[in-house]
Amino acid sequence: MAIVWVHIDALDSDHPVMRRGDRAVFVWDAEDMERRGWSLKRCLFVHECVAEMGVEVIAGRTEEVLGGLGEPIVAAETPDPALKAIIKALDIETVPGKPFTALPPGTDMGRFFRYWNQAKRSAMTHSFNQ
Repeated sequence: MAIVWVHIDALDSDHPVMRRGDRAVFVWDAEDMERRGWSLKRCLFVHECVAEMGVEVIAGRTEEVLGGLGEPIVAAETPDPALKAIIKALDIETVPGKPFTALPPGTDMGRFFRYWNQAKRSAMTHSFNQ
């Protein structure tokens, strides 16, 4: 079995990737959070999600932490370019999930409200039981 990397785009214990490993980890990368401009509220939200999921939390730089685990890693697919770069660099296998919304190509993922202005058009319009 592999290690499941739980990242910000897969804070869901029902995601199919969670069935692919026997150990799930979230990397608390304070440098990345600061670089992305996360507010204290967003950090608290992520912390609460991860705590509710019951996954192991490891503090440090994401690429260094994951690279040092020494086991195969799987992660949920993500549209996030920074996470995609880590996935590619570490040759991490990805698992698709059920999309929350359909986004047009090139959607700005940098700030929540720019994303949401595109996402709200199709968010939660599909049945989650399909």
